[in-house]
This record gives sequence, structure tokens and C-alpha cells, in this order.
Amino acid sequence: MWRAFPHVLMIDTTYKTNEYRLPFVQIVGVTSTHKSFCVAHAFISKEKQDNFLWVLQNLKGLLEEGMEPRVIVTDCDKALMNACDKVFPKASKLLCRWHISQNILKHTKAKFATAEEWKIFKVSWSRLCNSPTETLYNYNFERLFTRLTDDHRSGVLDYLYTVWLLPYKEKFVSAWNCKIPLAVVDKFWTKLDFNAEELKEDDNNLRGGNGQSHATTEGATTDSVKKYVVEDKGGSESEYD
Repeated sequence: MWRAFPHVLMIDTTYKTNEYRLPFVQIVGVTSTHKSFCVAHAFISKEKQDNFLWVLQNLKGLLEEGMEPRVIVTDCDKALMNACDKVFPKASKLLCRWHISQNILKHTKAKFATAEEWKIFKVSWSRLCNSPTETLYNYNFERLFTRLTDDHRSGVLDYLYTVWLLPYKEKFVSAWNCKIPLAVVDKFWTKLDFNAEELKEDDNNLRGGNGQSHATTEGATTDSVKKYVVEDKGGSESEYD
């Protein structure tokens, strides 16, 4: 099956969920009809780069020459990400939005007093992630920036920016990863991400009656948010856990 559909791999590791209490690596592929199938799985002693290298090198050995994945989707485990870069250097590496949303929930939900505030925040974050162009990304970021600063939640904004947007936005925001000609990846993210129905709320603030975006020009970002939007090439080493 994998030789027929080698283009997309999704890799995840569970820990202490089996009788051996060992990390369990699951590797899943995707067909042209957006169905998933198991490619391989392995028990490893530790979640270290060398262990992931062993798994991926054995996996690569199953492929015929020239049939390598074009896209690999993982969580933000740096050891796994580094191993993927070494074994499959030509593949585009993306981050799973579901894992990102789970970390955001863990680190920020307590900052929102009501379920309604949390719901509004999720809609704003989802809209930012789904921005189809860099112009709309800047526009949606400005809206999120304004909402969080007006609500005195600058700590949430700093977490989102330093841990996720600054170092990794090219790996999960549509404005960058939509350049990869594999729409199936977003199909799976849609299933894992926040309910798409939530994106319909408050939509009149972004789109007019004719469905055209109000954010039509560069420069929509104000001076107050430029320090976040202008990327620092030095990056950030903040851990997500």
C-alpha cells in the first residue's frame, strides 16, 4: 500500500500506553481518497534522535529507489524532527495542528475566564492558521494581537508568538504550507483541528457581502505589532512543553 501512496507520512509517538511501557512509534500513510493506512510501527527504548533514526532508516529500506515521501507531518518533538531531516532531507516537514492546539489548551486555557472567551480565542487562532496569504496572515495576526492586548492577555500572545509562530509558522500556517501541492494534508488537519463551524462566527468582520476580503493591501499591520510580524532570523528555542 505504501509503495502505491508514498507521498505523505504522519508520525506520532505514544508513551506508557502499552504493557511494555515503552514509547510506541506509529507511522501512517494517506491514500489519494484521503484514507489513512498503517505503514509501520515500532517500540523504542527512548524518544531520542538515534532511536528515531533507527526507525526511519529501517522504514526507508522498505522503499524502492526514488519513492520517498514528499511531506512528513509530526508533532514538535525535536528529536523526531531532526531524524526526519536526516533520513528524508528532501521532504517538506509540517507540524500537526491538532498537537499544537492541545499544547495551546494546556498552556493558555486557564487565562480565559469563561467558555465564551475561550471559544472566541479558538476562532481567532484557527482563522490565523488558515490564512491563505501572508497579507491575510498579517491582518489576522493584528486582529488577534488587538484582542489579546485589549483583554490584558499579553502572556498568551507571547506564548503563541515565541513558541509557535516565530519558529514554526511556515510549518503549519496555510500561507506557507499551501504551496505544497498536497491538499490531503489540510484535509487531515481539518479533522483534527477546531470545529470548522466555529470559523463561521464573527466572519462579517473579515469578509463583506460579496465574499471578498477587506484585507487587500500590504501594510495592514500597525506599528504596534510589527515587532511580532517581522521575523527574527535568530529564531526562538522556547520549548513547547
